[in-house]
Amino acid sequence: MVTRSLTHDHATPGGAGELPTVTVVVPTYTRAGPLGDTLAHLSAQDYPAGLVEIVVVDNSSADHTEDVVAQAAAASPFPIRFCRKDTHGPAASRNYAIARSTGDVIAFTDSDCTMAPDWLRTGVSLLRPGVGLVAGTVQPINNPERVPGFFYHQISHTREDYIYATANAFYRREVVEELGGFNEGFGTYPWGMPVGGEDTDLAWRTKRAGYGAVFAPELVVRHQASNLPPIAWMLEPIRSFVLPRLVRDVPEIRAGLWNRYFLSRDHAFFYPLLGAGVAWCTGKKRAALLLALPWVIEQRSLVNRDVGDARRWWRIPVKFALMAERHTVLTLTIVASSIKHRTVVL
Repeated sequence: MVTRSLTHDHATPGGAGELPTVTVVVPTYTRAGPLGDTLAHLSAQDYPAGLVEIVVVDNSSADHTEDVVAQAAAASPFPIRFCRKDTHGPAASRNYAIARSTGDVIAFTDSDCTMAPDWLRTGVSLLRPGVGLVAGTVQPINNPERVPGFFYHQISHTREDYIYATANAFYRREVVEELGGFNEGFGTYPWGMPVGGEDTDLAWRTKRAGYGAVFAPELVVRHQASNLPPIAWMLEPIRSFVLPRLVRDVPEIRAGLWNRYFLSRDHAFFYPLLGAGVAWCTGKKRAALLLALPWVIEQRSLVNRDVGDARRWWRIPVKFALMAERHTVLTLTIVASSIKHRTVVL
């Protein structure tokens, strides 16, 4: 493991008042491009420089991540610390950063997020007495300089869905330390994919300990879509395996599901599509088409970029087939997990 201080001397504005010190934790893995955007936006925060530090934890990236951090540190009014460690999942990375930080407040974001200059000040202001956690909106965006292809990763939390994603979350240090940080049992699958769920787990342990948890729609980060290798995209639905476990342990999460049982609206429409396959095989073709139509309509936005380009018409059915494969993997994953954890999620 390697830790390097990338701190540079800059003037510290006065008038700090009663504002607490803040550590911003940014775990990353092979995201040098969007990480540069993240650090630029963090460096533009209107919080007093003497009260902020940024800790970047690199999970052994193979790209030029360290160079990006060094360039950002040279221009930032805030000290930036770079830590490089083995990959053991985001929970371990965040705990690693917390142990090497000093802030009274710990703000978490991801290395593909951007935010307004008042993000830190707004998040801190919402940590009122008795509140241990503040989470905010995660808006999906496309960076025009890195528009993703069909195989991409994107997240969105535009309402209180009881997940409290660490792409946009603020904790009091004493709360995190009291609860022992993130549960590193939410690690990675054997092939390296994060299991996920550690952010939701810590949020609900915070609430169970008697601290308030606030979802603030006005606290916004923008999450950039990023390309994935095709095989990673096809396997990504496996990450939903953790959800029935979370719903079993925290029944309140069910209120954030679509109609309380479905992962999402578009996945709910996949089940009639399965029925359409059965109807087609039994000769009921009209019924099959009617059953398939809601899912096809729900997925149409994913193929719109090809519509109107005669040279690429063939991609439209291919994309629908790929989306059907992805939903099939998701269905098998979530049903298997529902059985294992004896909690129905569809």
